[in-house]
Amino acid sequence: ARFRAGMAYTLGMVRAFSSSASSSFSSLAVATEGVAKGGGFRSSVSGVQAVIFGSTGFLGRYVVNAVARGGTRVILPNRADDQEFMHMKVMGDLGQIVGFGNNSTPHILRDEALLGKALEGADVVINLAAREYETPNYKFGEINVDIPKRLARLAKAAGATKFVQTSCVGAASDAPNAYLRSKFDGEDAVRSEFDDASIVRLATLVGAEDRSTRDVATWVLKSPFTPLWDGGDTRFRPLHVADAAAGINIVAKSDDHAGKTLTFVGPKVFTKKEFADMVVKEVREPDNTLPLPLTLGLAMARAKEVVTNRLPFQPPAWALDPNMTSDALLALSDGCHYDPTDAELAGADLKSVGIEPRDISKGLSLEHLRAYRYEGIDYGSTATDAGQSVSLYKRHATQADGWQEMDVDAKVRKDIR
Repeated sequence: ARFRAGMAYTLGMVRAFSSSASSSFSSLAVATEGVAKGGGFRSSVSGVQAVIFGSTGFLGRYVVNAVARGGTRVILPNRADDQEFMHMKVMGDLGQIVGFGNNSTPHILRDEALLGKALEGADVVINLAAREYETPNYKFGEINVDIPKRLARLAKAAGATKFVQTSCVGAASDAPNAYLRSKFDGEDAVRSEFDDASIVRLATLVGAEDRSTRDVATWVLKSPFTPLWDGGDTRFRPLHVADAAAGINIVAKSDDHAGKTLTFVGPKVFTKKEFADMVVKEVREPDNTLPLPLTLGLAMARAKEVVTNRLPFQPPAWALDPNMTSDALLALSDGCHYDPTDAELAGADLKSVGIEPRDISKGLSLEHLRAYRYEGIDYGSTATDAGQSVSLYKRHATQADGWQEMDVDAKVRKDIR
Protein backbone atom coordinates (compact mmCIF):
# COMPACT_ATOMS: atom_id res chain seq x y z
CA ALA A 1 0.00 0.00 0.00
CA ARG A 2 2.86 2.37 0.84
CA PHE A 3 4.51 1.53 -2.48
CA ARG A 4 1.30 2.26 -4.42
CA ALA A 5 0.83 5.50 -2.52
CA GLY A 6 4.41 6.51 -3.23
CA MET A 7 4.06 5.74 -6.93
CA ALA A 8 0.82 7.71 -7.12
CA TYR A 9 2.52 10.70 -5.47
CA THR A 10 5.51 10.45 -7.83
CA LEU A 11 3.30 10.26 -10.92
CA GLY A 12 1.31 13.22 -9.68
CA MET A 13 4.49 15.26 -9.25
CA VAL A 14 5.68 14.29 -12.74
CA ARG A 15 2.37 15.40 -14.26
CA ALA A 16 2.49 18.66 -12.34
CA PHE A 17 6.07 19.29 -13.44
CA SER A 18 5.26 18.47 -17.05
CA SER A 19 2.29 20.81 -16.95
CA SER A 20 4.31 23.68 -15.48
CA ALA A 21 7.23 23.07 -17.85
CA SER A 22 4.94 23.37 -20.86
CA SER A 23 3.24 26.51 -19.60
CA SER A 24 4.07 29.97 -20.88
CA PHE A 25 6.93 32.06 -19.56
CA SER A 26 4.41 34.30 -17.83
CA SER A 27 3.81 31.55 -15.26
CA LEU A 28 7.15 32.48 -13.71
CA ALA A 29 5.57 35.44 -11.99
CA VAL A 30 4.44 34.79 -8.42
CA ALA A 31 2.61 36.82 -5.85
CA THR A 32 5.23 37.84 -3.33
CA GLU A 33 3.20 39.86 -0.85
CA GLY A 34 2.74 38.27 2.55
CA VAL A 35 4.34 34.88 1.83
CA ALA A 36 7.61 35.23 3.75
CA LYS A 37 8.43 32.13 5.78
CA GLY A 38 11.43 30.74 7.63
CA GLY A 39 14.39 32.16 9.49
CA GLY A 40 15.84 34.15 6.61
CA PHE A 41 18.33 31.68 5.21
CA ARG A 42 18.64 29.67 2.01
CA SER A 43 15.69 27.34 2.71
CA SER A 44 13.43 30.22 3.74
CA VAL A 45 10.99 32.12 1.57
CA SER A 46 11.69 35.85 1.71
CA GLY A 47 8.64 36.81 -0.33
CA VAL A 48 10.89 38.73 -2.72
CA GLN A 49 11.44 37.99 -6.39
CA ALA A 50 14.65 39.22 -8.01
CA VAL A 51 15.51 39.23 -11.70
CA ILE A 52 19.25 39.20 -12.41
CA PHE A 53 20.56 39.96 -15.90
CA GLY A 54 24.09 38.84 -16.70
CA SER A 55 23.85 36.04 -14.14
CA THR A 56 26.05 33.58 -16.04
CA GLY A 57 29.07 35.89 -16.07
CA PHE A 58 31.99 36.06 -13.65
CA LEU A 59 30.30 38.39 -11.17
CA GLY A 60 26.82 37.00 -11.83
CA ARG A 61 27.21 33.64 -10.11
CA TYR A 62 28.41 35.34 -6.92
CA VAL A 63 25.52 37.81 -6.93
CA VAL A 64 23.00 34.99 -7.47
CA ASN A 65 24.47 33.13 -4.50
CA ALA A 66 24.41 36.21 -2.27
CA VAL A 67 20.80 37.04 -3.18
CA ALA A 68 19.46 33.47 -3.06
CA ARG A 69 20.98 32.62 0.32
CA GLY A 70 18.35 34.83 1.96
CA GLY A 71 15.45 32.84 0.51
CA THR A 72 14.80 35.19 -2.40
CA ARG A 73 13.33 33.70 -5.57
CA VAL A 74 15.72 34.47 -8.42
CA ILE A 75 14.84 34.60 -12.12
CA LEU A 76 17.78 34.21 -14.51
CA PRO A 77 17.08 35.46 -18.04
CA ASN A 78 19.58 33.89 -20.42
CA ARG A 79 20.16 33.23 -24.10
CA ALA A 80 21.12 29.55 -23.91
CA ASP A 81 19.81 26.28 -22.49
CA ASP A 82 19.50 25.13 -18.90
CA GLN A 83 23.10 23.93 -18.76
CA GLU A 84 24.32 27.53 -18.74
CA PHE A 85 22.92 28.13 -15.27
CA MET A 86 22.68 24.58 -13.90
CA HIS A 87 25.55 25.23 -11.49
CA MET A 88 23.48 27.99 -9.88
CA LYS A 89 20.37 25.87 -9.22
CA VAL A 90 21.90 24.63 -5.97
CA MET A 91 22.29 28.19 -4.67
CA GLY A 92 18.63 28.27 -3.66
CA ASP A 93 16.05 25.83 -2.38
CA LEU A 94 13.83 23.79 -4.70
CA GLY A 95 12.12 26.05 -7.22
CA GLN A 96 13.85 29.21 -6.04
CA ILE A 97 16.33 29.50 -8.93
CA VAL A 98 14.42 29.70 -12.21
CA GLY A 99 15.87 30.08 -15.69
CA PHE A 100 14.11 32.12 -18.34
CA GLY A 101 14.97 31.71 -22.02
CA ASN A 102 16.60 29.06 -24.15
CA ASN A 103 18.48 28.56 -27.41
CA SER A 104 15.56 30.08 -29.31
CA THR A 105 16.00 33.42 -27.50
CA PRO A 106 19.62 34.38 -28.31
CA HIS A 107 18.77 38.09 -28.39
CA ILE A 108 16.51 38.22 -25.35
CA LEU A 109 17.94 41.60 -24.29
CA ARG A 110 16.54 43.11 -27.50
CA ASP A 111 13.07 41.55 -27.23
CA GLU A 112 10.82 43.77 -25.13
CA ALA A 113 7.99 41.24 -25.11
CA LEU A 114 10.20 38.53 -23.61
CA LEU A 115 11.81 40.97 -21.20
CA GLY A 116 8.38 42.06 -20.03
CA LYS A 117 7.45 38.47 -19.23
CA ALA A 118 10.73 37.87 -17.42
CA LEU A 119 10.09 40.94 -15.26
CA GLU A 120 6.52 40.06 -14.28
CA GLY A 121 6.25 39.97 -10.51
CA ALA A 122 9.77 41.35 -9.99
CA ASP A 123 10.48 43.28 -6.82
CA VAL A 124 14.20 43.77 -7.45
CA VAL A 125 16.07 43.98 -10.76
CA ILE A 126 19.87 43.76 -10.92
CA ASN A 127 21.64 44.39 -14.22
CA LEU A 128 25.14 42.97 -14.51
CA ALA A 129 25.10 42.59 -18.29
CA ALA A 130 27.90 44.59 -19.89
CA ARG A 131 30.79 44.30 -22.29
CA GLU A 132 34.37 45.56 -21.90
CA TYR A 133 35.06 45.28 -25.62
CA GLU A 134 32.95 45.51 -28.74
CA THR A 135 31.93 42.45 -30.76
CA PRO A 136 30.08 42.06 -34.07
CA ASN A 137 26.91 41.37 -32.04
CA TYR A 138 27.13 44.07 -29.38
CA LYS A 139 28.63 47.55 -29.54
CA PHE A 140 29.22 49.75 -26.51
CA GLY A 141 26.28 52.00 -27.28
CA GLU A 142 23.83 49.11 -27.22
CA ILE A 143 25.04 46.81 -24.43
CA ASN A 144 26.18 49.53 -22.02
CA VAL A 145 23.58 52.25 -22.73
CA ASP A 146 20.50 51.18 -24.70
CA ILE A 147 19.92 47.84 -22.98
CA PRO A 148 20.26 49.17 -19.39
CA LYS A 149 17.82 51.95 -20.29
CA ARG A 150 15.37 49.40 -21.73
CA LEU A 151 15.62 47.21 -18.65
CA ALA A 152 15.08 50.17 -16.31
CA ARG A 153 11.99 51.28 -18.24
CA LEU A 154 10.46 47.79 -18.33
CA ALA A 155 11.31 47.19 -14.67
CA LYS A 156 9.50 50.39 -13.72
CA ALA A 157 6.49 49.35 -15.80
CA ALA A 158 6.48 45.90 -14.16
CA GLY A 159 6.26 47.45 -10.70
CA ALA A 160 9.78 46.70 -9.47
CA THR A 161 10.68 48.77 -6.43
CA LYS A 162 14.47 48.54 -6.75
CA PHE A 163 16.86 48.64 -9.68
CA VAL A 164 20.62 48.14 -9.31
CA GLN A 165 22.89 48.98 -12.24
CA THR A 166 26.56 47.97 -12.12
CA SER A 167 29.08 50.35 -13.62
CA CYS A 168 32.84 50.85 -13.50
CA VAL A 169 35.24 52.88 -11.42
CA GLY A 170 36.35 55.81 -13.54
CA ALA A 171 33.15 56.07 -15.60
CA ALA A 172 32.87 59.70 -16.71
CA SER A 173 31.75 61.80 -19.64
CA ASP A 174 35.38 62.78 -20.29
CA ALA A 175 36.93 59.35 -19.62
CA PRO A 176 39.91 58.42 -21.82
CA ASN A 177 38.21 55.55 -23.65
CA ALA A 178 34.86 54.69 -25.21
CA TYR A 179 34.06 51.89 -22.78
CA LEU A 180 34.10 54.13 -19.71
CA ARG A 181 32.23 56.91 -21.47
CA SER A 182 29.54 54.38 -22.43
CA LYS A 183 29.28 53.18 -18.82
CA PHE A 184 28.72 56.76 -17.67
CA ASP A 185 26.09 57.27 -20.37
CA GLY A 186 24.46 54.04 -19.20
CA GLU A 187 24.19 55.40 -15.67
CA ASP A 188 22.40 58.50 -16.93
CA ALA A 189 20.16 56.41 -19.18
CA VAL A 190 19.07 54.20 -16.28
CA ARG A 191 18.35 57.19 -14.03
CA SER A 192 16.27 58.79 -16.79
CA GLU A 193 13.87 55.82 -16.62
CA PHE A 194 14.23 54.75 -12.98
CA ASP A 195 15.13 57.87 -11.03
CA ASP A 196 15.87 56.15 -7.71
CA ALA A 197 18.00 53.39 -9.22
CA SER A 198 21.20 52.52 -7.36
CA ILE A 199 24.47 52.68 -9.32
CA VAL A 200 27.38 50.52 -8.13
CA ARG A 201 30.76 51.33 -9.65
CA LEU A 202 33.15 48.40 -9.38
CA ALA A 203 36.93 48.20 -9.45
CA THR A 204 38.84 45.41 -11.22
CA LEU A 205 37.52 42.15 -9.79
CA VAL A 206 39.67 39.25 -8.59
CA GLY A 207 38.48 35.69 -8.03
CA ALA A 208 38.76 32.10 -9.18
CA GLU A 209 37.27 32.83 -12.62
CA ASP A 210 38.77 36.28 -13.20
CA ARG A 211 40.77 37.51 -16.16
CA SER A 212 43.03 39.91 -14.26
CA THR A 213 45.17 37.36 -12.39
CA ARG A 214 44.73 34.45 -14.79
CA ASP A 215 45.81 36.46 -17.82
CA VAL A 216 49.04 37.46 -16.07
CA ALA A 217 49.64 33.83 -15.04
CA THR A 218 49.10 32.67 -18.63
CA TRP A 219 51.55 35.24 -19.97
CA VAL A 220 54.13 34.26 -17.35
CA LEU A 221 53.86 30.57 -18.21
CA LYS A 222 53.50 30.65 -21.98
CA SER A 223 55.32 33.75 -23.18
CA PRO A 224 59.00 34.76 -23.08
CA PHE A 225 57.91 38.02 -21.44
CA THR A 226 54.86 39.57 -19.78
CA PRO A 227 54.22 43.10 -21.10
CA LEU A 228 53.52 45.88 -18.63
CA TRP A 229 52.11 48.70 -20.73
CA ASP A 230 52.84 52.27 -19.72
CA GLY A 231 55.70 50.95 -17.59
CA GLY A 232 53.40 49.11 -15.19
CA ASP A 233 52.87 52.29 -13.17
CA THR A 234 49.06 52.39 -13.39
CA ARG A 235 47.49 52.44 -9.92
CA PHE A 236 44.28 50.59 -9.08
CA ARG A 237 42.47 48.90 -6.17
CA PRO A 238 41.45 45.34 -7.12
CA LEU A 239 38.42 43.99 -5.29
CA HIS A 240 37.50 40.40 -4.49
CA VAL A 241 34.40 39.35 -6.42
CA ALA A 242 32.67 37.88 -3.35
CA ASP A 243 32.91 41.24 -1.56
CA ALA A 244 31.46 43.00 -4.60
CA ALA A 245 28.55 40.53 -4.71
CA ALA A 246 27.85 40.90 -0.99
CA GLY A 247 27.76 44.66 -1.37
CA ILE A 248 25.42 44.52 -4.36
CA ASN A 249 23.07 42.24 -2.42
CA ILE A 250 22.91 44.71 0.48
CA VAL A 251 22.28 47.63 -1.88
CA ALA A 252 19.46 45.67 -3.54
CA LYS A 253 17.79 44.85 -0.20
CA SER A 254 18.08 48.21 1.53
CA ASP A 255 16.11 51.39 0.93
CA ASP A 256 19.02 53.47 2.26
CA HIS A 257 20.90 53.39 -1.05
CA ALA A 258 18.09 54.23 -3.47
CA GLY A 259 19.16 56.89 -5.95
CA LYS A 260 22.79 56.79 -4.81
CA THR A 261 26.02 56.07 -6.67
CA LEU A 262 28.42 53.86 -4.71
CA THR A 263 32.04 52.99 -5.48
CA PHE A 264 33.29 49.56 -4.45
CA VAL A 265 37.08 49.12 -4.44
CA GLY A 266 39.59 46.97 -2.59
CA PRO A 267 41.46 48.21 0.50
CA LYS A 268 44.93 48.09 -1.03
CA VAL A 269 46.44 50.13 -3.86
CA PHE A 270 48.56 48.24 -6.41
CA THR A 271 50.52 49.33 -9.42
CA LYS A 272 50.25 47.00 -12.41
CA LYS A 273 53.85 45.99 -11.74
CA GLU A 274 53.13 45.14 -8.09
CA PHE A 275 50.05 43.19 -9.13
CA ALA A 276 52.04 41.19 -11.71
CA ASP A 277 54.80 40.52 -9.15
CA MET A 278 52.19 39.14 -6.76
CA VAL A 279 50.93 36.72 -9.43
CA VAL A 280 54.47 35.71 -10.42
CA LYS A 281 55.28 34.90 -6.80
CA GLU A 282 52.10 32.87 -6.41
CA VAL A 283 52.63 30.73 -9.53
CA ARG A 284 56.34 30.33 -8.64
CA GLU A 285 57.84 31.23 -11.99
CA PRO A 286 60.83 33.43 -12.84
CA ASP A 287 59.91 37.09 -13.20
CA ASN A 288 59.61 37.81 -16.93
CA THR A 289 57.70 41.09 -16.69
CA LEU A 290 58.84 43.72 -19.18
CA PRO A 291 57.81 47.41 -18.91
CA LEU A 292 56.88 48.74 -22.35
CA PRO A 293 55.70 52.13 -23.63
CA LEU A 294 51.98 52.55 -24.10
CA THR A 295 52.48 53.88 -27.63
CA LEU A 296 53.88 50.51 -28.71
CA GLY A 297 50.88 48.66 -27.30
CA LEU A 298 48.46 51.03 -28.99
CA ALA A 299 50.21 50.58 -32.33
CA MET A 300 50.02 46.78 -32.02
CA ALA A 301 46.37 46.83 -30.95
CA ARG A 302 45.29 49.16 -33.75
CA ALA A 303 47.12 47.09 -36.35
CA LYS A 304 45.28 44.00 -35.14
CA GLU A 305 41.93 45.82 -35.18
CA VAL A 306 42.42 46.96 -38.77
CA VAL A 307 42.39 43.28 -39.73
CA THR A 308 39.77 41.90 -37.33
CA ASN A 309 37.27 44.71 -37.97
CA ARG A 310 37.20 43.86 -41.66
CA LEU A 311 36.64 40.14 -41.26
CA PRO A 312 33.22 38.98 -42.56
CA PHE A 313 32.95 36.53 -39.65
CA GLN A 314 33.41 36.42 -35.88
CA PRO A 315 37.16 36.67 -35.11
CA PRO A 316 38.70 33.90 -32.99
CA ALA A 317 38.78 34.37 -29.22
CA TRP A 318 42.49 35.21 -29.07
CA ALA A 319 41.94 38.07 -31.52
CA LEU A 320 39.31 39.57 -29.21
CA ASP A 321 41.56 39.65 -26.15
CA PRO A 322 39.87 42.41 -24.10
CA ASN A 323 43.18 43.40 -22.52
CA MET A 324 44.81 43.98 -25.88
CA THR A 325 42.45 46.42 -27.56
CA SER A 326 43.25 50.05 -28.20
CA ASP A 327 40.26 51.05 -26.07
CA ALA A 328 41.43 48.98 -23.09
CA LEU A 329 44.98 50.32 -23.34
CA LEU A 330 43.73 53.90 -23.38
CA ALA A 331 42.22 53.29 -19.94
CA LEU A 332 45.54 52.43 -18.33
CA SER A 333 46.32 56.04 -17.53
CA ASP A 334 42.97 56.50 -15.80
CA GLY A 335 39.72 54.72 -16.54
CA CYS A 336 38.80 51.48 -14.88
CA HIS A 337 42.10 51.59 -12.99
CA TYR A 338 41.50 55.04 -11.55
CA ASP A 339 42.40 55.13 -7.84
CA PRO A 340 39.71 57.02 -5.89
CA THR A 341 40.85 59.07 -2.92
CA ASP A 342 39.53 58.41 0.57
CA ALA A 343 37.52 61.62 0.36
CA GLU A 344 35.80 60.43 -2.80
CA LEU A 345 34.97 57.10 -1.17
CA ALA A 346 33.65 58.58 2.08
CA GLY A 347 30.14 57.25 2.69
CA ALA A 348 29.96 55.57 -0.70
CA ASP A 349 32.15 52.49 -0.45
CA LEU A 350 31.83 48.91 0.78
CA LYS A 351 32.32 49.86 4.42
CA SER A 352 29.30 52.13 4.23
CA VAL A 353 27.11 49.10 3.44
CA GLY A 354 28.67 46.98 6.17
CA ILE A 355 31.24 44.99 4.16
CA GLU A 356 34.92 44.95 5.14
CA PRO A 357 36.77 44.24 1.85
CA ARG A 358 39.48 41.62 2.08
CA ASP A 359 43.12 42.06 1.07
CA ILE A 360 43.38 40.10 -2.18
CA SER A 361 47.11 39.50 -1.67
CA LYS A 362 46.48 37.22 1.31
CA GLY A 363 44.55 34.09 2.16
CA LEU A 364 42.33 32.24 -0.29
CA SER A 365 41.95 35.12 -2.75
CA LEU A 366 44.82 33.80 -4.89
CA GLU A 367 44.31 30.10 -4.20
CA HIS A 368 43.18 29.48 -7.79
CA LEU A 369 46.65 30.44 -9.09
CA ARG A 370 48.18 27.34 -7.53
CA ALA A 371 46.79 25.41 -10.50
CA TYR A 372 49.29 27.25 -12.73
CA ARG A 373 52.34 25.91 -10.88
CA TYR A 374 54.70 23.74 -12.86
CA GLU A 375 54.49 20.03 -11.92
CA GLY A 376 51.65 20.49 -9.45
CA ILE A 377 49.97 22.84 -7.02
CA ASP A 378 52.59 22.35 -4.31
CA TYR A 379 55.56 22.81 -6.62
CA GLY A 380 56.63 25.42 -9.16
CA SER A 381 59.70 26.28 -11.21
CA THR A 382 61.23 28.52 -8.56
CA ALA A 383 60.51 26.19 -5.62
CA THR A 384 63.40 24.11 -4.25
CA ASP A 385 63.53 20.79 -2.43
CA ALA A 386 65.21 22.37 0.56
CA GLY A 387 63.07 25.46 0.56
CA GLN A 388 59.69 26.61 -0.54
CA SER A 389 57.95 23.47 -1.74
CA VAL A 390 59.16 21.44 1.24
CA SER A 391 57.59 23.90 3.65
CA LEU A 392 54.19 23.11 2.17
CA TYR A 393 54.62 19.54 3.28
CA LYS A 394 54.76 20.37 6.96
CA ARG A 395 52.00 18.18 8.29
CA HIS A 396 50.30 17.98 11.64
CA ALA A 397 50.72 14.51 13.12
CA THR A 398 48.77 13.20 16.08
CA GLN A 399 51.02 12.88 19.10
CA ALA A 400 50.38 11.97 22.72
CA ASP A 401 50.74 15.62 23.67
CA GLY A 402 48.37 16.86 20.96
CA TRP A 403 48.93 18.33 17.51
CA GLN A 404 52.56 18.87 16.66
CA GLU A 405 54.09 20.25 13.48
CA MET A 406 56.30 17.78 11.62
CA ASP A 407 59.05 18.89 9.20
CA VAL A 408 59.30 16.75 6.11
CA ASP A 409 62.55 16.61 4.17
CA ALA A 410 62.88 16.12 0.42
CA LYS A 411 63.01 12.31 0.59
CA VAL A 412 59.86 12.05 2.69
CA ARG A 413 58.17 14.60 0.46
CA LYS A 414 58.85 12.36 -2.52
CA ASP A 415 57.24 9.42 -0.72
CA ILE A 416 54.19 11.49 0.18
CA ARG A 417 53.80 12.57 -3.40
